[in-house]
Amino acid sequence: MLSSPALAAAIVCSCIAAVTALVLLLLCVCRATVWWQRAASGSRWGGREGRLLQGGAFPEYGVGVVAAGSSKSPEPSLTGSLFSRNSRGSSWRSSATGGDAPGGSTAADSRSEETVSVGSGKELGSLEPSLYTRKEGTVLIMPAESGNGQRRSGHSTGQKNSEETKLGQVVFRLGYNFNTSDLLVHVLRATDLVSCDRQKDFVDPFITLSLEPPIDSKERQTSLQRRTSCPTFDQTFKFPIDFDSLEGHRLRLLVQDFDKFSRHAPVGEFSADLGSIDVTSEPEVVGSLRSVDENQYSNGELLFSLSLLPGAEKLTIAVMKARNLRQINSEKSMDPYVRVTLLHEEKGIKKRKKTTSKKRALNPVWNEAMTFRVTPDLLHGLSVEVAVLDKDLLGQDATIGSVRLGNSVDCRSGRQHWMETVANPRRALAMWHPLTASATGAAT
Repeated sequence: MLSSPALAAAIVCSCIAAVTALVLLLLCVCRATVWWQRAASGSRWGGREGRLLQGGAFPEYGVGVVAAGSSKSPEPSLTGSLFSRNSRGSSWRSSATGGDAPGGSTAADSRSEETVSVGSGKELGSLEPSLYTRKEGTVLIMPAESGNGQRRSGHSTGQKNSEETKLGQVVFRLGYNFNTSDLLVHVLRATDLVSCDRQKDFVDPFITLSLEPPIDSKERQTSLQRRTSCPTFDQTFKFPIDFDSLEGHRLRLLVQDFDKFSRHAPVGEFSADLGSIDVTSEPEVVGSLRSVDENQYSNGELLFSLSLLPGAEKLTIAVMKARNLRQINSEKSMDPYVRVTLLHEEKGIKKRKKTTSKKRALNPVWNEAMTFRVTPDLLHGLSVEVAVLDKDLLGQDATIGSVRLGNSVDCRSGRQHWMETVANPRRALAMWHPLTASATGAAT
C-alpha cells in the first residue's frame, strides 16, 4: 500500500504523460494536415509551379495569395496558429522552427495580399487610364503654308515636315468668354525657334498678337524670354469682339528676336482664320511659323527716337539714320532728307520740320533733333508722319517712303512706338521703322 506522498507523485506523473501524449498527437495531426494540403495542391496544379500559382510565393508557410483573374477568396491556413509576430514586428517567425519566413514577408504584406481580389482580369500594378483625367479639347496641327484654319484630324504623329518646322512652331489655346464677349488666346510656348543671326544658336523671343482687321489700338505682347529656342510663356490675352464677328478676322502671332540696339528681327509669323475654328471647344493649336514678308522693308528703314516732356509741353524727335533706301532714279544719285509733320484729327493743325540732305547716300546718318510744342489737349488725337524724300535741285522732291505714328494708325510699329512714348514720359525711346511705299510724286 502506497503512502500518500508516493500516491500523489504517481498521479502527477500520469497527468504529465497524458498531456505529453496529447501534445504529440496534436502535432502529428497538424503535420498530417499540412502534408495533405501539399499533396492535394500538387495533384491539382502539377508540382511546385502549380503550388506557387495557387498558394502564393510560399504555400508551405501558409501565406495565401489570390491568383490574378480569380474571384475566390483565399482559404484560411491551418498553420496560421503556428506563427507569432517577433519582438520587432517586421517579419513572421515560426514557433516550431524558430526561423524567419523566407523572403521576409511581413504581416502587412500578407494581409494586403490576402484581402486583394482581382476580378477584372488585369494584372496587379497596372495603370488605370480613367484615374488620369485630361482637359478636353481638340488639338489642331496647322501648317505654315495654309494658315487658313484647316484642320488635321487626330494628334501629331511625330513626323515633321522640314518645310513647316524649319522656323519653329507656336502652341496656343483658343477660347471664348460669352459673359464678357472676349476672345481668349492662351499663349503656351514656342518650339524649335531658329535665330536670324547665324552666329548664335539661340534667340531672345517674344510674341506680338493682333487681329486682322484690327479691333482696337491696344498692343498685345508676351514677356521676353532670354537665350532660349523653346520658350514657355503661359500668358492669356483678351480681344473684345462679338462672337458673330469672329468670322472674317484672322489671328496673327509674330515671333521676334529682341535686339536692344537695332530693329527686332522677325523669326516668323503664324496666322489662322477664326471663322474656320470652333473656339468654344477650347482647341489647342500647334502652328508652324512662316517667314515674314520682307517686301515691307524694300523701301528701306529709318531709325529715330521719340521723347515727350509733359511739363515743358515738348515733343522731341531725333532722326538718327536710315539704311537700304530704295533708289528711285537710276540716272541720278540719292540725296535723302527727313521731313517730320505733326497732324491732329480734329483741329487739323500741321507743323513741319526737315533735316539736312545727305549727298549720294543710301545709308545716310543725320543725328539731328527736332522739337515741337505739344499741349496736353492736343496730345489726344495727335499723329506724326515721318517721311524720307530725295532732294532734287531741278525738279520736285520725290518721296521714298514714310511711317505714321499715333494711337489709331494702321502701322503696327508706329502705333507701338507712340504708345510706349506716351506711357514713358521723359525717356527717349528709339526704334527702327520700315518705310511704307508711297506714290512717287512731288513733295508739298
